[in-house]
Amino acid sequence: MATVRFSQALTDDILATASKKLQPAVQRVYDSRPDHSWGDKIYDKIFADDLHLVRQLPTYWCKAVDSILVDTVGGLNINMKFNLTTPQLWPASMVDNAVATTNVYSIGRVVLKDHLVWGELHAAASEYNKRVTEVLRRQSEFVASVKKIITSYTTLAPALKAWPPLWDLLDQDTKSRHKEVKSSPKVTATPDVDFDKLTAQITAAKLIV
Repeated sequence: MATVRFSQALTDDILATASKKLQPAVQRVYDSRPDHSWGDKIYDKIFADDLHLVRQLPTYWCKAVDSILVDTVGGLNINMKFNLTTPQLWPASMVDNAVATTNVYSIGRVVLKDHLVWGELHAAASEYNKRVTEVLRRQSEFVASVKKIITSYTTLAPALKAWPPLWDLLDQDTKSRHKEVKSSPKVTATPDVDFDKLTAQITAAKLIV
């Protein structure tokens, strides 16, 4: 009966699964980004002085956009696209006014300046960026801890004995091969990992629907 060894392929599969386990939490954060209602607000604030004229133009006078891509707001990099409720006309040349600068090379792309009209968006985007950074840090930390465990052993059995939740990161073929092993593993190493924290993270991932 063969012992299941940590090949490079098995290690890579486990780490990929570990990353996926926390992906629902990452996705929840991505879904919490400032909503698309900002698209219409941004358009109206950028072109406020000209809207009464723009909306009288036939559509063939300018290109129309159905979304706005914001590179930065008040110097904060956000790279966010906001959909518009309905397509809106967009100037063919660069617009540079008190609140924004449009990108002459990319229709619908803007830089929002450091202006009070963007205060709410700046705050929302800043908090969103912090949430993204934190959840990606937790995901990376989780994967790194799993890697530390599995690289502390040459075979699967002692790693499972050290941290049983590793079982949830194995594919069915590996589980089947492991069940063929009858001998009791001896733990020969204790990686410097917070096992309780790891177990809490993988337990929380199970609760996500």
